[in-house]
Amino acid sequence: MEPEALRKLAEAVVAFIAALDIAAEAKTAAEKKKTAKAVEEAMAAVKAETADVETAAKAAMQAVEAAKAEAGQILSDANAEASRIIEEAAKLAAEKTSESIETRAAAPADMKGGVRIRSKVDGFRRAGISHPKDATEYPAGRFSAEQIEILKSEPNLVVEDL
Repeated sequence: MEPEALRKLAEAVVAFIAALDIAAEAKTAAEKKKTAKAVEEAMAAVKAETADVETAAKAAMQAVEAAKAEAGQILSDANAEASRIIEEAAKLAAEKTSESIETRAAAPADMKGGVRIRSKVDGFRRAGISHPKDATEYPAGRFSAEQIEILKSEPNLVVEDL
């Protein structure tokens, strides 16, 4: 995988973990808030003698169940967003890997008018890409005329026309 794709994938994983932490905290907070409210409502009912204990307990249980459902939805939403981010990063990584493989595996017939580039320094960057020490062939049109000029004038690169 290209370093940029790996970086994006790592960022997606970190975002996923952070989303899970946030969802867990939201779930806990929501449950505590709903439970506290239910307890307050139950105590008020008993003190006011307007409802019996059984009704207050049912109301408390309903409030707790509603809090659990809300926290579950928050967690589900966070998981869905994290999954979307990971899928996007994986797709980007696959595209970058595929582009790299296609560029390096192009058939010689496709190379007429292209260039072969070998770097004297492995990983040397020029024209928006990293050049390995091993010669790599690029098809015609891969680089603009201006980029070809820059590449040919770079002392760290050996550029041959195909």
